[in-house]
Amino acid sequence: MGISDLSLPTMSQLNQDHHQSILQRASSLFKRCGIKAVTMDDVSKDLSISKKTLYQYFKNKGDLVQQSVAYVFLQRHNEALAIQAKHDNAVDELIALNENIIQTLEKHTPMMLFALEKYHNKTYQWLDQKRKSVTLEIYSSNLKRGIDQGLYHGQVTMRDVSYLRYSQITVLMEDDDLTNDIPLRNTLLSSSLDLYIRAIATPQGLSYYREHSQSIIANPETIKPLS
Repeated sequence: MGISDLSLPTMSQLNQDHHQSILQRASSLFKRCGIKAVTMDDVSKDLSISKKTLYQYFKNKGDLVQQSVAYVFLQRHNEALAIQAKHDNAVDELIALNENIIQTLEKHTPMMLFALEKYHNKTYQWLDQKRKSVTLEIYSSNLKRGIDQGLYHGQVTMRDVSYLRYSQITVLMEDDDLTNDIPLRNTLLSSSLDLYIRAIATPQGLSYYREHSQSIIANPETIKPLS
């Protein structure tokens, strides 16, 4: 069975109250205790339901993990779409997306991804592919919007630049050395956004970024857009 054959729930399925409640609690339990350590007994006890009831929704633990991962991913995706809809300005959207990434990483550590990759590899591969395609789509859309608004220059290949931002985020997200140093990871995420903006912004866009971001660059006035 390939990655594309994984049977993952749609948002309409996940919106069923009891099903959604189970996925919320199971996701929290996996995060708190670790994917490998949690058993179906643990989940049923945490929810105060019988294992028989739990198995009415999930075939086995692998199915529960798979649907929990899809549930969390769809939540994160919807948050990104809400950010896109909220911000008309492309730079504002970038800043908000970065803040959302920082908040998300404070809830989900790289260790969870490592455990998922080791013990539920097909689900991990699905997540990795979806995360990549959605991230590229979001940043490609942002780049197009910024070019149309005169905030970004058009001297770059849209997909290449989107890959640049995706790579920055992925490296910092999955670096186990940063797992126990959240302030450093957050600083590096902000620094990477500064560098990304410098690569794509027009003078107008960079000026707007300086005025509206909490940039950690020591002396932002020395930063000039690439010619």
